[in-house]
Amino acid sequence: MWKNYLLIASRTLWKNKVFSLINILGLSVGLACCILMFLFIQHEQSYDRFHVQAKDIYRITSAMDGSNGSTHLAVTPAPWAPLMKKDYPEIKSYTRLLKDEKALIGPPGEQQFFENNLLYADSTLFDVFTISLEKGEVKRALERPNSIILTSETAKKYFGHTNPIGKTLSINSFGRNLTVEVTALARPMPANSHFAFSSLVSLATLGDLSGLWSFHMFQSYVVLNSNTAANSLENKFPAFVKRYILNNPSADGKQDIHLQPLTDIHLRSNLVGEIGTNGNITYVYAFACVALFVLLLACFNFTNLSTARSLTRAKEVGLRKVVGAEKRQLLQQFLTETTLFALLALIIAIAMAYLALPLFNRVAERSLTIDFVHNPLLTFVLIGLVLVVGILAGLYPAVILSAFKPTEVLKGKFSNSRKGLSLRLFLVTLQFVVSMGLIAGTFLVNHQLNFLKSKNLGFDRENVVILTLPKDMELWTTKYDVWLYVYCDSQTSGLDLLNGFPSFWRSRLFF
Repeated sequence: MWKNYLLIASRTLWKNKVFSLINILGLSVGLACCILMFLFIQHEQSYDRFHVQAKDIYRITSAMDGSNGSTHLAVTPAPWAPLMKKDYPEIKSYTRLLKDEKALIGPPGEQQFFENNLLYADSTLFDVFTISLEKGEVKRALERPNSIILTSETAKKYFGHTNPIGKTLSINSFGRNLTVEVTALARPMPANSHFAFSSLVSLATLGDLSGLWSFHMFQSYVVLNSNTAANSLENKFPAFVKRYILNNPSADGKQDIHLQPLTDIHLRSNLVGEIGTNGNITYVYAFACVALFVLLLACFNFTNLSTARSLTRAKEVGLRKVVGAEKRQLLQQFLTETTLFALLALIIAIAMAYLALPLFNRVAERSLTIDFVHNPLLTFVLIGLVLVVGILAGLYPAVILSAFKPTEVLKGKFSNSRKGLSLRLFLVTLQFVVSMGLIAGTFLVNHQLNFLKSKNLGFDRENVVILTLPKDMELWTTKYDVWLYVYCDSQTSGLDLLNGFPSFWRSRLFF
């Protein structure tokens, strides 16, 4: 029976080429948008979930009351995490990260480069996060002071293709000149991580940090035992504040301490001192709504076209009923047709998504890929979309068509029938309303972006060079951080100016 349904559906599709093409292309555009939106939403929701212990990892945050209200911080003083590990058996392990965005690194006596992604980390880093090493031992990589882990890309910049393990680098960081030894090579963090690094320096290199009670500079993470609820541990933090902070002259006074789930950081965190740029859950909801609206428009279009050509299929339905076809069989027949339409539309939609993905990645600033092998959820979602679209877009036309009375159809009375007209008018109106809303929203966003690009900032940003200098580098008679703004005339390019500087300075120029 199903073979017969498919045969009739294919014949109907081939017989009505123009109608089929319009319907399939309409559904294809809607499905292609859904595929792109799904990839973006899936990527945003996947942040930090690749860590083996992700569900048990929490970041320590705090809130401080000030003259301007409460300030919520993503950073903590250095002593908090070690003391919490000592006082609370619910904490399995901890680690701390400290970011330096203006470190100078290079082989001793050679040219140095700015690294804006250097992190200091405890030796327990690998007990908390899932970070892969290409070379080196996890347990010893950050164990000793003056140890550094490089990514393979960073190692090539300083040592070429030679083995960097055991070699030394000079670092100017936080006003200190350090000599560190390369102990391991790490694979880069995945794109869906809320923090990344080009190099990792052992936190022990900075010495004793137990007295830094007023310096909120460290990202502190704890791993809770699997049977521990974060809320129950948070309830014990007021006692921690009372014990270590309130009567401590080196601390900042009363603070509220909280635990933030690791998987909430990217989309649901906008605190002071974030280690990187986070996303926003609002964008996820917005993209999901856009995908839903576009898909509904495609379904409405299919439903409108199908009900509009009911007269063409009326005689077919009448004859089928005369020879004994049941309503259930007719429903199955028409739903098979719409599902076949949706399946063909999906094949074209995948091709459209492949072609549009590079542009979408540039706009969204992501590196999304369509990979059915490593992303089985995408396959299941697409199969579900075909079934949902087939049923959603074809159910009403199928009900209308299968309800025709053969006596009325064969007598020609159906030509004056208004069956399905009210819903079709409603769908057409709704289709236009949603379409105009999406078009108006697109124009509004485009207008805002053009305004941001064309707004007069008060200076010619095409001819400005920013030069940053570390504290220990003397420029003339000054020994301070210096930001040197150089204004070039319209006849001088940035590269021409760059060639006028000594080679030592060229790596420190930013345009």
